[in-house]
Amino acid sequence: MDTETPMVLGLSPTRMGLLTRRNSFGLSAASLLKDTYPNLRFVQAVEYGDAAGSTTQTMQIMAEHVGAQKTAETAFTEKLRTHAVVTDASAWKQKLSQGTWGAIIYVPAGIATMAGL
Repeated sequence: MDTETPMVLGLSPTRMGLLTRRNSFGLSAASLLKDTYPNLRFVQAVEYGDAAGSTTQTMQIMAEHVGAQKTAETAFTEKLRTHAVVTDASAWKQKLSQGTWGAIIYVPAGIATMAGL
């Protein structure tokens, strides 16, 4: 991995607002990061935010690939499956089902998490 590696930085919208704040020289931390890591992508998600009344925030950076191996991906069993219609005395019933596996992490070393203020 190097500075040209495609990476994703996940953070809360609050922290993204702080990264884009300009200093007295007209520079922001987000622009400096993009200059240093040109293939860095920012992803905002409220799940990275703090709990009510807490000041702790989480940031997570992930390399999209480590070597030729994908670092992680989301997976599901089936998006939505409809089952056969069951006839009742005065109605019909039909079952719907779906499932998810969540995140499948292939290379844990390609992901770093930071919690702080």
